[in-house]
Amino acid sequence: MDYLSLHLFQALEFLVNCLKSGSSDEMLRELRFLGQVHGSADVPTCAYPAITDCMIALMEKHIPDFTPELSQGWATLMERVINVIKLPKLNDERLLKKAKQFLEVIASEQAWELEDKERRWQEIKDEVKATSTYTHTYEELAYGTQLAWRNASKCVGRIAWNNMVVRDRRHVTDPDEMFRELGEHVRFCPLLHPQKIQITVGVLQIQTDTGKVRQGLCSNYLAGLEPGSKVRIGVRTSGFRPPADPQAPMLMVGPGTGVSPLIAFLQYREAIQTQGTQLGDACLYFGCRNHDDFLYGEQLGNWQNQGVLTNLEVAFSRLTDRKVYVQGLMAEKAEQIWDFLNHPQCNYYVCGDAKMADDVFEVFLVIAKTVGELSHIEAVEFFERMKKENRFHADVWGVQLHFQQVIKQVQKDNYSKAEKWLNRVKQSTNEQAAIEESQPLSV
Repeated sequence: MDYLSLHLFQALEFLVNCLKSGSSDEMLRELRFLGQVHGSADVPTCAYPAITDCMIALMEKHIPDFTPELSQGWATLMERVINVIKLPKLNDERLLKKAKQFLEVIASEQAWELEDKERRWQEIKDEVKATSTYTHTYEELAYGTQLAWRNASKCVGRIAWNNMVVRDRRHVTDPDEMFRELGEHVRFCPLLHPQKIQITVGVLQIQTDTGKVRQGLCSNYLAGLEPGSKVRIGVRTSGFRPPADPQAPMLMVGPGTGVSPLIAFLQYREAIQTQGTQLGDACLYFGCRNHDDFLYGEQLGNWQNQGVLTNLEVAFSRLTDRKVYVQGLMAEKAEQIWDFLNHPQCNYYVCGDAKMADDVFEVFLVIAKTVGELSHIEAVEFFERMKKENRFHADVWGVQLHFQQVIKQVQKDNYSKAEKWLNRVKQSTNEQAAIEESQPLSV
């Protein structure tokens, strides 16, 4: 017996029972329940009208003296019954249609893997089938909120949609608790220092090749200001922001003053942690000369104790005779680095000198090929995919201090790149030769 026939006979049984009771309210209640029961059989609502034709045909065949008037009466009654029992299923179909459209958008723009999208779609269908609704994940909630702002008619919404911080408070149901959450939201904003700008500036003073001392314009200007002085500045929106999902792992590299935006990230994590939000792992690689240059050292230690910062790795370049830089320290922690990078939601942030960022990336490529066992092409594609998924963030700059020193460094870098390229070509040639030797000759 197919689903439609089963649907027909069960509908007839419910109808007879309800007519016996003589209660229209009970009949309506039973018919709504019937619609939910048969919704689990995945019979589309467009097939429901076939029930009437099947039932009328059975009655004409097996009921004596089944007149056209009775046929018309039963057809009218069944039409009304169908309109009642198909409502729950019809609502489910509308919900699934909208859910499918939203899933296609977020999967496309967030570059989901096909299997992840199919898995999530199956979860949605199962939940709707069981409850006639479904619950958004935090990623879907946050992106849906941002998407609504992006499509808003107001200009401010379209400009700021990507920078919106979404707090998940779907669990709040009690009116008193709602007011408390509203108060927490108001107090939450100052924790992120709105209307205030916090900066970390290194005062620049260099000696040129001719022996003349030159001072950095902006850094020395700011250092010479008295407390309470006013300055004219320009502020621009940045895409260098923490991930929308607070549970997404964060791998951060910020030597010296490059740690400044990363401190803001950790301040934000501390703020949402106090609201009860669960945080993902966060690892910071910081570099400085010695303990005197260890910026925010005490605060970073406190954050590590609080769980705001999971791992803190510090490279001291002048503490001992052995100079340690962040890229070298990361090479020593290759397993830990790959565990972060290989996580599908990992967000990588690097801020500071451009040369340092390039050196760190070279270490990443080596780690991807050694620990991750990827080929060179696969390693490059791995990080390109992170960039396309907006999980690879760089805010770097370069400073030319000494002309002659820079020229020597450029030559050294070019030779180094050429040497690495030759080694890769040689390695590829050797691998190809090994493959050809292993293959039997055919005559």
